[in-house]
Amino acid sequence: MTEIYGVYATLLLISTIINFYLAFYSWNKRSNPNSFYFSLLMVAISIWSITGAFEMASIAISFKVFWSQISYLGIVFVGPLWLLFTLSYTAKKKWLKKKFIALLMIVPAIILLFVATNQWFGLIWPIIIPSSSQPGALLIYVHGWGFYLNAAYTYILMFIGIILLIKSLIRSPKIYEKQIFMVLIAATIPFLANAIYISQLSPVKGLDVTPFVFTLSGIIIALSIYKFKMLDIVPVAYNNLFDMLSTGVLVIDSQKRIVDINPAAENILNIQHKVVGSSVEENLNQFHDLFPINQIKSELKVEIKTDMPSDLWLDLQIAPLDKNDHLLGWLITFRDITARKKTESDLKQSEKEYKDLVDNALVGIYKTDLKGNILFSNDAQAHIFG
Repeated sequence: MTEIYGVYATLLLISTIINFYLAFYSWNKRSNPNSFYFSLLMVAISIWSITGAFEMASIAISFKVFWSQISYLGIVFVGPLWLLFTLSYTAKKKWLKKKFIALLMIVPAIILLFVATNQWFGLIWPIIIPSSSQPGALLIYVHGWGFYLNAAYTYILMFIGIILLIKSLIRSPKIYEKQIFMVLIAATIPFLANAIYISQLSPVKGLDVTPFVFTLSGIIIALSIYKFKMLDIVPVAYNNLFDMLSTGVLVIDSQKRIVDINPAAENILNIQHKVVGSSVEENLNQFHDLFPINQIKSELKVEIKTDMPSDLWLDLQIAPLDKNDHLLGWLITFRDITARKKTESDLKQSEKEYKDLVDNALVGIYKTDLKGNILFSNDAQAHIFG
C-alpha cells in the first residue's frame, strides 16, 4: 500500500473516531428523540468510515471487496436515519411512527440482500477492477442498478430532510439560525461529495471522497452540539398545545436570552415586537423584581405588580432548568391575576366600610354561634351592657 493510501486510511480513522464519539455522546442524551436518531445516524456513518479505512488498508482484492460489502451496513441507513433525525428535529412527530419507520427500512433491506448476493447477480457491482497494477491499489466499481437504486433513495431522503431544515430555518427565531445552518452545511457537504463520486469526477480514480468529508461534517455538528447546545435546548416547534396555553410561558437560556415565548405571554404582557433572542433583562422590564435572574437557584413562586401594561398583577412561577448540575436556563410561567387582586381589594374595602358602619352604630350589634357564645360585639353593645 502506498503512502497516500495510508494517509487516506488515517483520515477515515479520524472520521470514525469523531463520529463514534458523537454517537456515544448523543446516545447518553437519548431521552431526547433528536439525540436518539442522531446517535444512530452517527453509528451508520461510523460504520461507513471505518470499513472504508479497512478497505484502504487491505492489499488483497477479496478483502477490499469484503469491506466494501460490510460498509453497506452503514451506507443504506444514512438516508433513512437522516430523514428521521430531521423529522424529529423539526417537530414532525406524527411521522415518527413504527409503521412509517418500517416502510423506510424496506429499500435498505432489499439493497443489503443485493449486496450479499452480488457475486452471483452483480446487482450492485457487475464489474470490479483494480485502478492500477500496484499492490493495494483502489478498486473501480462499475455500478449496477441496485447501486443506483440505493443512491437515488438516499438522495431523495436527504433532500427531503434538507428541505425540512430550510423551512425550519425560515420559520425559526434568530437564536436557532446558526444551529440549523450548521446542520444544513454538515448534511450538504457529504451529499455533494457523493455526487462527485457517482459522476466520476473524483480527483483520484476510484476514490469515494464521501467518507472523508464526514470528518468535516462531524466537526461541524460537534460545534453545533457544544457551542449552540443542539441536543440540550431543543429548537422551538410551536405545536398546538404550546400555542393554546392560556398561561404565559417564557424560556430563558443560561445567557439570559429569551429562547421562547408563547402567544399567551405576548398577549398578557402586550408585547408588540419580536423579543426572542434578546436579553430578558433589557426587553422585559415587567420582571425587573426578579433581576438579576441568575440569582434564582431554586423554584420560586411570587406575585408581582407591573405598570406595563398599567396595574397588571402577575402570579409567577420560576424554575431553573439544569442537567447534570449544569444550568441551562429558566422556565417562567405566569398568569394574569389582576381581576382577582381587584376583587380582593374591593372585598377588603367593603369589609372596612362594614366594620366602620357597625363600630359607629348607636344601636347594639353582636354576633353569636349556635351555642350562644358571643363572637363579636360593637362598642354600643358593650356600652349598653357594661
